[in-house]
Amino acid sequence: MERSPTPFNFFMQTATSKLNQKPLADVESFVKNGFNSSPHKDKSSQSARSPSPQTYFNKGVTNPQKALPTTKRLLRSDRAKARLKTKTKLVALAVELKAGKLAAKLTRCSSMRNFLTCGAHEHRKLISLRCQFRLCPYCAERRSRKLFKQYLPVVLAFLKNNRAEAVHLVLTQPQKENETAKQSRERLMKSFGKLTRRAFFKEHFKGGIWSIEPKLAKDKEGVYHTHLHILAFRTKQFAIQTGNNPFGDLWKAVGGGENFYLRRITDVERGLKEVLKYVAKPLDIDRFTSDNLREFLQMKGARFVDTFGEFRKFSGGFEPDEDEDAAERKDCELVEGSPCPDCSQPLFEMYMNEDQYIKFLERLEAMPRGSPPGKARQVQH
Repeated sequence: MERSPTPFNFFMQTATSKLNQKPLADVESFVKNGFNSSPHKDKSSQSARSPSPQTYFNKGVTNPQKALPTTKRLLRSDRAKARLKTKTKLVALAVELKAGKLAAKLTRCSSMRNFLTCGAHEHRKLISLRCQFRLCPYCAERRSRKLFKQYLPVVLAFLKNNRAEAVHLVLTQPQKENETAKQSRERLMKSFGKLTRRAFFKEHFKGGIWSIEPKLAKDKEGVYHTHLHILAFRTKQFAIQTGNNPFGDLWKAVGGGENFYLRRITDVERGLKEVLKYVAKPLDIDRFTSDNLREFLQMKGARFVDTFGEFRKFSGGFEPDEDEDAAERKDCELVEGSPCPDCSQPLFEMYMNEDQYIKFLERLEAMPRGSPPGKARQVQH
């Protein structure tokens, strides 16, 4: 009685017979495909297919499903030019609105910079005057950094003391014509307040921190596309299927829009920056008119960043570490003649206006990496 071949021998016989039937040019691709005569389709062709009506990942729905754009990182000089351009436009709008005090405050804000430099690095950057206006790009960026330093230790402590994961949640609402920025904000916050009081939301989330972005709609003139960016603490995942979207149905029932975005945050520091950056993000100032500026002036005192849920109670009683601002204090102790903390070269003091500071940044960016500090005193001031 013949013995049946072992699985290994059977595999080798099958592979050899298939190889003998194929042309020599196809052997290499045949072996790469695992001796399979009908190889799997190319992954690139699969990914090129149009997305389904709803895309799911981490049991969260995102709709619409547009890939995140890969934007080139701006240089510091480019960001400084953008801030100056935004500020100049705001000053012109304030003059058109006949708001002389606001125009004067904006003109003086961050007009002079005092800092220490070795020619390649900056330290102890001081700006003498601040306007504290919500739309000012300089003050908004400073406010975003301050909020990040304030909330990062609280967020990390909350995650350490609770069984929860951080997620980035974006909530939108239907756009309405003939609605002011204040009315659009109030409508969105009213819907969000209803959402946080529902049992389904409390069951799956333990609060978080939100920031609101009242920007102009791209496809409609004078219409606001106001939406919320939320760092929420999720305690329980909810399954979402096509035609069965409990969270989306709940948000729509309380007055929200059809679309929302939900993504798990793997890097908490980066996720918090992402949520808080909208406090400093320019709100389409290039498309602003004096009427838009007037509407924003009517929102004086309104909150654009706040906490909610159990995280609000936790953050109220949180005591920060005493040494969390040690780096800032150390930087402020530097004086002219001190060694640069980055390269040990002596520091000297500089005074520059906005245009001179942009030229200074361009000069630093033009220096090859690893080169010794240049003679920054040559910069005209």
